Amino acid sequence: GSFITNCTVTNGKTTASASAFSSYAGGITGENTDGILNNCNVTGGEIRSSSKRSNFAGGIAGNSITEDPDDFLTASIDTCTVSDAKVVSNNDSSYVGGIAGNLNGGGLSQCAVNRTTLRTSGGGPTVGDLTGNFVGGILRFCQVDGQFVPDTSIGP
Repeated sequence: GSFITNCTVTNGKTTASASAFSSYAGGITGENTDGILNNCNVTGGEIRSSSKRSNFAGGIAGNSITEDPDDFLTASIDTCTVSDAKVVSNNDSSYVGGIAGNLNGGGLSQCAVNRTTLRTSGGGPTVGDLTGNFVGGILRFCQVDGQFVPDTSIGP
């Protein structure tokens, strides 16, 4: 996996679009496969994902996935914050999250989402304060607008 640490994006604009299948848009990365994002911050700006189906938009990562579902240490997003941003996904099968559009394994730890607009349109949209689609993994010590979210674990 790879590491992205100590980065900040202020008033950025990210747009991911695909003419056929999936698109992934994130304030730091579109897709995180077995990587670790630590101490990354997104303030202001807009993150937008648009394709005919399977759109993933997240304040930090559009899609965060581990290839080893038994290893929660990969595909982790730790101590990251999204503030005053707009996260949008259009069309069918849209997943929008304040931190990750989709979380499939790995985890979110000590992350925060503050004053951020999350919006989707189309058929079957899913929106969540931290993650739009939570397939499995761990959520620990995260906050939304200053309120702690209960720790959650799905999977092995």
